[in-house]
Amino acid sequence: MFKVLAKDGNAKRGEFTTVHGTIQTPVFMNVGTAAAIKGAVAAEDLYQIKTQVELSNTYHLHVRPGDLVVKKMGGIHKFMNWNKPILTDSGGFQVFSLAGLRSIKEEGVHFRSHIDGRKIFMGPEESMQIQSNLASTIAMASLAKTSATYPSLSISLSSLSIASAISLITSSALLASTSNITIASFISSLAKILSSFSLSYHLCVILF
Repeated sequence: MFKVLAKDGNAKRGEFTTVHGTIQTPVFMNVGTAAAIKGAVAAEDLYQIKTQVELSNTYHLHVRPGDLVVKKMGGIHKFMNWNKPILTDSGGFQVFSLAGLRSIKEEGVHFRSHIDGRKIFMGPEESMQIQSNLASTIAMASLAKTSATYPSLSISLSSLSIASAISLITSSALLASTSNITIASFISSLAKILSSFSLSYHLCVILF
């Protein structure tokens, strides 16, 4: 349950209650791509720095060690020895980071594993099933499949600042959530924006 505690213009301070603990928002989420933070940061270290929520990557955990392996071990919390909230993404970021190993279709995204080259399909249903196997606290949903089209972005990407790009991405995401668009056309348009920047995804993300 999310509760707004205070507002100041468009800014808001909130509290998100989950089965694994309460998250004060806005919040920085430490990113543990494969259920581990890079740089030899242990779960105990996360407790000491008062981490509220950790983010893990659905695609990478599906590839290695495998979401069914994590499920057999009792879920991602036991797997990484962390009893606070965990958010798993939908796997959509790999559409950009593994652009050379994927093809976008109407039904979802087809990948070639960056580990062993095997074929992997990731659509909305597959993403949610993998996250269910991982048993994360918060599961991110993919865009729904529809038959309409999303207009291409006719802008000069080279002239965009990072802040402007983020604003455009946010606007595009809001439009995507309220319109009948295809997952393929939205991802393709978004990829054009992100490909213009060299951004590090592994530091942190912000949950509003």
